[in-house]
Amino acid sequence: MKKILLLLLVLGLAGCATSVRYVSYTQQKFRPKPRDYFIVTYSNTQPPPATPTYTVIGRLEISGHASDGVSSNTLTDQSQAIARQKGADAIINAETQALNYSWVVVHPAHTTYHPVVVSETYYGHGHEVLETAYVPHYHPTRYIPYNDTIMTFKGDLVVFVAAQSSSSSVNQKK
Repeated sequence: MKKILLLLLVLGLAGCATSVRYVSYTQQKFRPKPRDYFIVTYSNTQPPPATPTYTVIGRLEISGHASDGVSSNTLTDQSQAIARQKGADAIINAETQALNYSWVVVHPAHTTYHPVVVSETYYGHGHEVLETAYVPHYHPTRYIPYNDTIMTFKGDLVVFVAAQSSSSSVNQKK
C-alpha cells in the first residue's frame, strides 16, 4: 500500500510543474466557490458582458514548460481552479502565450586518465613488480541542442456585483 501511495505521489509531482503568481487588488477575502462551480473565462479579445457589473479582485499568472507536460488547456484548468479558491466568478482579459526558445549546451573537449595496473617482472632480481599506469582517454567536444516552450496564462479574476445589493444601497440613501 505504501509503495502505491509513493508511486502516485511521484507521478503527481512529475506531472505538470507550473509556477503561479497571484496579485490581490483588494484586502477583502471572498468565500471559495464549490468544486463544480463553472468559472467563465473571457479572452482579452472578447469583452465581458456589461451586466452583471463586476469588480476585479486580482491578477493571475501561471507559467510552465511544455516539456513538463504543460499545455494551454492545463493552464486554463488550473487558473479556473485557483479562481474558485479565491472566490472569483469569472476570469477576464485572459490570454495564453507560448514562447519557444532553444539553445545549445556545449560540453568542451577534455582528457581523462584511467588507471591501469601494469605487471612487470625483473628477471635479474626474480620478483614481479606491480605498477599503476594512467592511460589517457580523449573526449571530443559535444554540442547538445535543446528546445522547449514556455506556456503562460494571464488573466484578471473578477467578482460579480449583485444588482440587488446596489439597489438596496440606493434605497437606503433615499
